[in-house]
Amino acid sequence: MNISKPCALLVAPAVGSPLEVIDKILFQHEIFGHDRYLAQFSVGTMPYDQTMRSIELFGTKVAPVVRKEIQSRRKAE
Repeated sequence: MNISKPCALLVAPAVGSPLEVIDKILFQHEIFGHDRYLAQFSVGTMPYDQTMRSIELFGTKVAPVVRKEIQSRRKAE
């Protein structure tokens, strides 16, 4: 584990591009080894279409990659 990574990887994991979010979640997983991730999407400050797009990106781009990588890490242990 490389703890010298930028602090940005430690905060606001669901903020950024899908790749940035993937990196943040996986970095936190290296530290905590958590099995669950709780995401909260703002529904009051963003237009509906942007909120739905965020949820869609998380479900189609982020979650599958995170699941696959964590499974791969577990198999390697």
